[in-house]
Amino acid sequence: MKSRPLLFALLMAGAALAPAATFAGALQTTALPDPVPIRIKAKGAVLAGEILMPAKVSEGSVPGVVIVHGSGRLDRQASREGAEELAAMGMAVLIYDKRGVGQSTGRYRDITPVNSPAMIGELADDANRALAALAAHRGVDKARLGLFGGSQAGWILPKAAADNPEVRFLVVLSGPAVSVGFMTHYGLLAGAAEKDVGEEELGKRRSPFIIIHGYDPLETLRGLRTPTLWILGERDRTVPLIETLRVLESLPAAESGLLTLVRLPDADHQLALPDGSRVDYWGTVESWLRDLGILSRGRRTS
Repeated sequence: MKSRPLLFALLMAGAALAPAATFAGALQTTALPDPVPIRIKAKGAVLAGEILMPAKVSEGSVPGVVIVHGSGRLDRQASREGAEELAAMGMAVLIYDKRGVGQSTGRYRDITPVNSPAMIGELADDANRALAALAAHRGVDKARLGLFGGSQAGWILPKAAADNPEVRFLVVLSGPAVSVGFMTHYGLLAGAAEKDVGEEELGKRRSPFIIIHGYDPLETLRGLRTPTLWILGERDRTVPLIETLRVLESLPAAESGLLTLVRLPDADHQLALPDGSRVDYWGTVESWLRDLGILSRGRRTS
């Protein structure tokens, strides 16, 4: 990947829109083959999931991506629409039930500042085991593997990439770049604040505080060596935007062009606009993957 300055792509509200839901869209129109069930052996759990393959597989193999969950008791259905979008681009996509959720065994635990160092490591390991399972699937190119996820996955994906040199790209939606404790503190402030309170006022209210920070991604992000697309909504009241941008913009990966930062005016944590419609970010994801050489230059077939 050629080095280039940090990219601030300001996608205006006039961009193509899709119905609001989770981190998904409605671009894909090609019928996909039936998903292939898979079981993934993890530490203290067996993860249940499935692999979606593209409708048309050209000669050779296709790139692969694992979708990693955000927070909450989420099964693979929460990732299905996004998986269909990525498969329509020509990728093999693995989605799975979180440990302790759906058909996956093991114990589900919410992430807290106290348990976050261990939990982020555990979930990053789950993601890497899922990626290894995808790499072993017939027709998947082991040289074009990556991770995709939103919100809480913003902590998990860089950690997984730091532990696994086989990860060739990351796509992060609405991910935090602050500690778990700081984000928890921010969430309490933002939840109690009036709707018209701006980010600057929230910044004043979250002056220095004494709290358990727990997992802090800063050192992992400073060592980021994986090409990464990071998309943020400027109306996000879940992620501390000012502090997250400060961290991301200061990274060596931002200076070198390894990190591409996209800021969506008026978009919230779900990348939806005030009227409930959704900014179409899938074209941005697809173009970035093509520029990176993960996807071929030919456009998807509808």
